[in-house]
Amino acid sequence: MSVNASADDDCSCFTKLCGENLSQTDYRPEHYRRLGKISRDKPRDKRCPFLVVLRNEQAAATLLFVTKDLGKSDDEYVKQNVFINRDLTRAEAELDYKKRVARRQRAQS
Repeated sequence: MSVNASADDDCSCFTKLCGENLSQTDYRPEHYRRLGKISRDKPRDKRCPFLVVLRNEQAAATLLFVTKDLGKSDDEYVKQNVFINRDLTRAEAELDYKKRVARRQRAQS
């Protein structure tokens, strides 16, 4: 299978995921790709994260708003394993990580 065929498969999976599990379904990616190295040895549910770039910020904001619908999905796999997050810069990701660590430490105390 070529890399493009794999990317097209990922895009169709994203479109299907939105259609079946989200209240808003009109998300047409402008660009999409896997992050990290593709390894055929990994099980399908342990594959690299998938980056989807939508056509405009409004579509991205709407998608992020309705992602709570994933927790209400009838599909148990989707409910427990699919997450949609904002694309963060390295600095934003590090700051969010530090906040999560501090929150977990407070919860344990």
